[in-house]
Amino acid sequence: MNLIERMIKIELPLAEKEIKNEKKSNSTDLSCVSTSSVSQKDLIVFNEKSKYDISIDEYMGNEKPPEDDIIILIQDGGLGDSVVFTVCLELLRKKYSDRKLIFASFYPDIFYNNPNIDYLYCTRDYGDLYEKWVKKLRFNSSIIKKDLYNSGIHKLFPGKLSEAFCYIYNVPYYDDNIKVYITEDEDKEAKKFLKSFPKDVILIHPCGAMMNYNPTVKLTSNKDWFDVYWKKLVSLLNKDFYVVQLGGPLEKEIEGVETYLMGKTSIRQTMALVKNALTYVSIDSFIGHVGPSVGKSGVVLFGRSNVYIFGHNLNINVWVDNSCELNDLFCGRPQSYFGDAELYNGKSRSWECKNRSCMRAITPDLVYKKIFEAIERNTR
Repeated sequence: MNLIERMIKIELPLAEKEIKNEKKSNSTDLSCVSTSSVSQKDLIVFNEKSKYDISIDEYMGNEKPPEDDIIILIQDGGLGDSVVFTVCLELLRKKYSDRKLIFASFYPDIFYNNPNIDYLYCTRDYGDLYEKWVKKLRFNSSIIKKDLYNSGIHKLFPGKLSEAFCYIYNVPYYDDNIKVYITEDEDKEAKKFLKSFPKDVILIHPCGAMMNYNPTVKLTSNKDWFDVYWKKLVSLLNKDFYVVQLGGPLEKEIEGVETYLMGKTSIRQTMALVKNALTYVSIDSFIGHVGPSVGKSGVVLFGRSNVYIFGHNLNINVWVDNSCELNDLFCGRPQSYFGDAELYNGKSRSWECKNRSCMRAITPDLVYKKIFEAIERNTR
């Protein structure tokens, strides 16, 4: 039996004793383990065993307690990420089907009415989460929190964002079936509101990367389309449709829009409107994820962000190949979520692109044509 195999045995006091004895006899100690001496078999055994961590009671020399009957999930990420996380949540529910699932998110509105959650909390105010649930836990594995955006996965992972979440949470991935659950009352309210307009409603969402909890902070303008383009598109749409703009309270009004709802609808109301509108046009942001989660196809504009990772098949995803003046389409690189610089050809450059030629290459006429493709999908 080698050192790693001894370390992973459940009888920790014995393992510690053996390691101390090895030190006395000048055998290799933990600080001197060479990676070249660890075989593939050792790593496989270690990985398999490490899934079944011992309890804090056993670590302190006491008897093994009963298994925890709950699992606590702390979900991290932005507003759109929360929508995409619903794929992983459903699979985690199946994985821990024998336990109560306690779920906490910065955006609990996304998960309200979700049947996969037993108890829902907001990470801005945990309330009684600790006293009621955490305090009685005995196993470290009963609390799970993963950080996607500080792992680098969000720019290099060869799959959908929903698949990346499944990867880091160690659940099998099947498809990009994101889903939020609108209540019957929310659905009725949205339908009634939309019927009050004289023409079919098309929603637009021009702005992204705004901090929902602090709308004065904008992380980057790189994903935004240009105001002059939005103005032209709205003028085209106004001939046959009624245009409503969604977004946060400090987002700029697009000229020509007939109704502005920025900051006037809740997250739940916004999702219900997306579900019941004719279609929508959005940059890669919250609305572009909400649409597929409520079964609605829309037109989503991509430039800097990678459509292969952040796009959804139900949408009409629009981008122009070879449109980057720096020959660097989908130019994001691994970095801190709140980072302000990235590596480009070995050098640091600003996170803010002065050209945005990738977004400039997407013309209003092109988007206008794509809107009818989305409408056709929604009316089949």
